[in-house]
Amino acid sequence: MKRIISTSAAPAAVGPYSQGVEASGATLYVSGQLPIDPADGIGHRTVEQQTEQALRNVEAILREAGYSLSDVVKSVASDDNEGAVAWDIPVVKALGGVGFREVLHRRVTVYAVGPAGS
Repeated sequence: MKRIISTSAAPAAVGPYSQGVEASGATLYVSGQLPIDPADGIGHRTVEQQTEQALRNVEAILREAGYSLSDVVKSVASDDNEGAVAWDIPVVKALGGVGFREVLHRRVTVYAVGPAGS
């Protein structure tokens, strides 16, 4: 059994997917979150602001489903900057620690690249 999670406290999905899906009442999958403030639809400029807003959006979806950041067991960060690895840059580590202080969880970084020659 699955339950679709949706909240206005996080930006609406921009494609054909859900903000979150709870599977069998025990596991919640949260879609990737853009750094957009759902109150005004505005994105943020600095990596600090982007990271903080994306975490707020994830937290809102977790809360809607009855979870919190302390329930997270794995997170994935993506980055399109070849020179930075998302979870290793100091600001992301610092902000990531804001919600994840209680429990150490598995972190994965995905480096996103466009087609060859682009």
